[in-house]
Amino acid sequence: MKIALVTPYDYPYPGGVTEHIRHLDREFRARGHETRILAASSAADENLEPHIIKVSGDVTPIPFNGSVARITLSPEVFERVGQILNEERFDVVHVHEPGVPLLSLAVLLHAPRHAINVGTFHAYQETNPMYEYARPLVEYLFSQLVGIVLLEAMAAGVPVVASDIAGYRSVLSQGEEGRLVKPKDEQAIAEAAIALLRDPRQRAEMGARGRTTAARYDWRVVAGRVLDYYGELRQARVSQPAQPSFRHHIAKQLALLTGGVSRILSPASGAITHPITRLG
Repeated sequence: MKIALVTPYDYPYPGGVTEHIRHLDREFRARGHETRILAASSAADENLEPHIIKVSGDVTPIPFNGSVARITLSPEVFERVGQILNEERFDVVHVHEPGVPLLSLAVLLHAPRHAINVGTFHAYQETNPMYEYARPLVEYLFSQLVGIVLLEAMAAGVPVVASDIAGYRSVLSQGEEGRLVKPKDEQAIAEAAIALLRDPRQRAEMGARGRTTAARYDWRVVAGRVLDYYGELRQARVSQPAQPSFRHHIAKQLALLTGGVSRILSPASGAITHPITRLG
């Protein structure tokens, strides 16, 4: 398959989404698939690998979700993305962070009808205002956040104390690999950590279970499951009836939003769009 991995963030500037895409890209290519990474990048062209398509070099740091997101806000990406998608003829277009402007939105607007279009939200769905803003447009293009940092700790055999949010619950079971506590509650985090420090036996048991859990999220395993999912969607396409274009659908929802209507009525797309379900 020819696969586009799309990130709205400055690539390859370090970050969780960048690492996620880098690992998927490596595994996909090792299995013989042709990949392209579509991204904005502050790096010089000669420092980028040949299969990375630099959509824009105009990168702006924006405070976002308690961190700083390095994204492009250049309106030129809309025309550039349209050209790229028309020329490359991807079998799969996988947009990471569909709700982050502007690159992801440009890809959604130009979503090719011949391709399988998949979206994954990595940002915290329960606390991220951008997700709430974008949901009426792309609410059927989301996945559970996989807590990469948590998995790294588990792989090292370390028990985890983490906020009780959807993404972390998708990889950590309460009392098994660690403890989940109320989000933004420093006291609860401290109490859970102290309790574990005082109980070496429980730390060892949680650490052992964590290693087992982390093994299920090895990148070779995750990439295989993602590829299997792509394949399932391609098979499902055969039986899906023709529908209005995705661009028409997005334009309609934007019109509804500007008119004060924030509830999506029904998804309609000539391209297949599906969530990535929990990989575990």
